[in-house]
Amino acid sequence: MSLRLKDAARNAAGILLLLASIVNPCGAGYVDTTLAGRTISVDLIKASDLSPAPWPDGDFALTTEMITTQSTANIYDLLTANGIEPDVEAFTVVYDLNPSLNKIDPLSAGTRLVLPKANGGEKLRQALGSGFLISLTVDRALREELAKSTAELHDLSIRFDGLPAERFLNPSDKDVMTARIRTLAVWLAHAHKTYLQRTGPSLRRETLTGIHDEAQALNALLAVILKGREKVTPDDEEQVDAVYNDIQKQMKKYDNVMAGEPQPGDDQYKVVVSIRGGDARLVEGLQVYYAWEGLFRKPPKEPYKSQAFDGVGSGSSATLTIADYVIWAGKPGHPFPPLTDQKPISIGASGGNPRNVVLSVIQ
Repeated sequence: MSLRLKDAARNAAGILLLLASIVNPCGAGYVDTTLAGRTISVDLIKASDLSPAPWPDGDFALTTEMITTQSTANIYDLLTANGIEPDVEAFTVVYDLNPSLNKIDPLSAGTRLVLPKANGGEKLRQALGSGFLISLTVDRALREELAKSTAELHDLSIRFDGLPAERFLNPSDKDVMTARIRTLAVWLAHAHKTYLQRTGPSLRRETLTGIHDEAQALNALLAVILKGREKVTPDDEEQVDAVYNDIQKQMKKYDNVMAGEPQPGDDQYKVVVSIRGGDARLVEGLQVYYAWEGLFRKPPKEPYKSQAFDGVGSGSSATLTIADYVIWAGKPGHPFPPLTDQKPISIGASGGNPRNVVLSVIQ
């Protein structure tokens, strides 16, 4: 463990109280910018205790530079030299800037690396030269929406627990469903806590968006159930099960996360889809779509949310993170109704890269 990490561990109790103010600075102000396809909020902090500082007047740009690492290089010093606080949010940006990189600590000598760099006016340069650093926060607005959904799920889970047993096909269904909803609320609360403490894993936007969308979909489903008076259906139970399984897989990324220590990157896998059957011109005009399993609903119900592959027709592809998906094809811009079969696929550490999926046109 580096000296920086030892110091962080000794001061953890005080630092955790300060981190919440860094995420939502009061009076400090922050700048929103974009880099590597992510929205990044930029704060100025005092490096010694991570306390927020007023944003200096003058120009600012979050840029990148490419380096070739030396044998003594470490990610902490490299980021600090560029004016960036080396924490999990900065590590996330590094992984996004270097998609093929799956580990940033240690760094092998001779590694070609793209790094974020703070550039600004004279007042910012003076601050960076006198004990201040730029703190990055990735997808702040998306995280805030997820936090609201997490708080809502906590309330919904309590209300769901109070549903009468006769609303379910049998008592055991209620017990299982209630336990899973309660666990989901705990998991998402834990994920939010690690975000506030800046100790969670580095997540690709694909993963963060999936968790966000599933929390909203689950809340929407529970709200409908709580408003109704009819029986909770097997479809409802299957939907909760699917969300539970999806989030459980994501929570494994939070195992053994140490404060400040870089974790491996959020793995990505290329998925290539072939489409068979039907008229050739129809096939070449189809758009391939995917959704996390917990967001997919069997027709005639539409998916809660879906994303499109790059390009159209047979051979189109997408880069996906570890999760369980359902993949299908439809008209461009219209994921529903599906014009092919809907194929489940589990993306994990085994199975090769790229993954090949075959869809068949519905005759």
